[in-house]
Amino acid sequence: MSVRGTHFTALASSEVVPSEHARVFAIARDLPDWADTLVDRTLPHLAPPESLENARSRVEDAADTDGVDNALAISWESTGFETRFRSYLQSSGAREVLSQIQSDASQRPVWLVSWRSDDRYDHRRIVLEELQRRTQDGPCAEGRHEWRRGSVVGALVCDICGYSSQSVTDWHGQVVRVSYGGDRQ
Repeated sequence: MSVRGTHFTALASSEVVPSEHARVFAIARDLPDWADTLVDRTLPHLAPPESLENARSRVEDAADTDGVDNALAISWESTGFETRFRSYLQSSGAREVLSQIQSDASQRPVWLVSWRSDDRYDHRRIVLEELQRRTQDGPCAEGRHEWRRGSVVGALVCDICGYSSQSVTDWHGQVVRVSYGGDRQ
């Protein structure tokens, strides 16, 4: 699977040039016309929810007004942006779009594009990490599975690695712990 990320300025200035057969997706809500011409499709389900982005933006604006250094970092941390966005990516709409990207990326390169050049404080990094986590070889590390009911009564399947609880136990010697929302401690 080949999924890479960049920002609109790098794409517009040809600092980054995806191959001709690559798919380029904007992970943003609304794009101006000039940016819309740079991508194949916009995927708003992988953009931060408006309420989260508005909260982060308000904190950043206040920090800027107060003359705080690195207002973006302050806004990211104080709103719990990363944790809240990772939680959002578990929603059904986002999971479906992530699955489609995985499918596309198995056939050709995929580029995800967002606004910020510094990916430390950009949701693009989190989306790329989530895709990497979903496409790992073998099962998740013990304690990192996100279980859901399987098609067979009593069977559980991990939403991340796709392994069943039985396979994880029998073949990989992991202990399966289940609690609401997965087996994360």
